[in-house]
Amino acid sequence: MNSEMSLRIHTARRRLSNHNLSWKEVEAAVDNILTATSDSLGIDHNWTFNYHYYALRVAPTIVIKARHRDLPHAVAVKYLHPSGDGGTTAAQSEFATLCDLHSKLGPEHDSIVTKPFAVTRQGYACEWVHLPSMKTILLTGAFSANRRHKCIETAAAKLRLIHNAVSVRSGPLDTDAQVQRLRNAGGHSQAWLSAVETFAAIAQKLDGQTVPHGPVHADFTPGNILFGRERCVIFDFGRHHDNGPTYSDMMYFLVYVMVYCTFGSSKTLQGRLDRDIDTFMSAYGDHGADDRTMMHYFYLAHLLYRWGRHEAKSQKTGRHLHLTAYDRFSAKRVSRLSADVMRRWF
Repeated sequence: MNSEMSLRIHTARRRLSNHNLSWKEVEAAVDNILTATSDSLGIDHNWTFNYHYYALRVAPTIVIKARHRDLPHAVAVKYLHPSGDGGTTAAQSEFATLCDLHSKLGPEHDSIVTKPFAVTRQGYACEWVHLPSMKTILLTGAFSANRRHKCIETAAAKLRLIHNAVSVRSGPLDTDAQVQRLRNAGGHSQAWLSAVETFAAIAQKLDGQTVPHGPVHADFTPGNILFGRERCVIFDFGRHHDNGPTYSDMMYFLVYVMVYCTFGSSKTLQGRLDRDIDTFMSAYGDHGADDRTMMHYFYLAHLLYRWGRHEAKSQKTGRHLHLTAYDRFSAKRVSRLSADVMRRWF
């Protein structure tokens, strides 16, 4: 084990203790998941595994990379700490979503989600896909408009396949929940509070309008898309729900593309947003209603939420933070872009 891996595990152990968990408990859970995987694949229980990734923001999530001598590929084990209510756990719910999509997409398109193997209450196992995330591609190297457009086109085409797996239908837009989510984001500056009130007035005018509804990933970002020349894989369906406005996934993705590729003035960014929407919708295909006002409404909702969360985190830590650890997308720039969207479309 190298020093970097030792440091990662040490950090994970320390943070697990904040959730009254020990590393031994996690290892035991992983062993149970791999036992279930062995039974599912009809192989013996002779695994080796390495810790790969953790996220301990709300509840512990740990990803393990496991190998077996009889398998040509690695297996991903995702540990999700179960709640104590005794019902369906997060792992079981996410695994069921993967199985459902894998079945409905069929052999022609099922490669856009990871192949599920086995599940327990504490986690599940699926295929390991050795590809970089789209986020890494957008952040690495010199900025390239062609690279950006290729990422947007590919993501749009794959999202359409997932939406087509379950029929998309029309439904009324419920804006109350979106406005409440924004107000709970934790922003505190006068500019943010003013923007939220303006957004609430816009939302009131649009409430009840008919928009396309279908399965929603709810965390459809470049960081949750693995991208290579021959394959594109969407993963992390932990927030997935069966019925929601499909515009939400589209604009959520474009907000993060903007965050990861922030160059130029506010006017330049607004022009880039228009081109991004054109690129996305061209690759996605007929959506039933190419409603730019509604697209910008969802874009603005996600943008303001990120801005509010940024302010809340900055206030909690007592220091200025970038909206991500990698970009230069300041709250001031978000404010200008939000104002431009409101002025042009509402």
